[in-house]
Amino acid sequence: MLGTELEGHGYRCVHAVHDADRLIVETSLKLAETSNVTIIGEDTDLLVLLLHFYSPSRSVFFKSATSATASKGLRVWHIQKTKRV
Repeated sequence: MLGTELEGHGYRCVHAVHDADRLIVETSLKLAETSNVTIIGEDTDLLVLLLHFYSPSRSVFFKSATSATASKGLRVWHIQKTKRV
């Protein structure tokens, strides 16, 4: 499994039993307490959850990896600025 291989190389892996999107957002926001975080994904649910759970003390970005935006370049959302709007 990929997670086992990554852990063997010193990476921390978190495995979701049910809702992976929420776990991704919660884990990212916790990591953002000590460093900048960028989530790269194709799922707009991640963006919506980030906007919902975001706290202003964190620096979090969401980078769209969808093929629809590939021709225009990848879109990067600064969650703090997006939430303000």
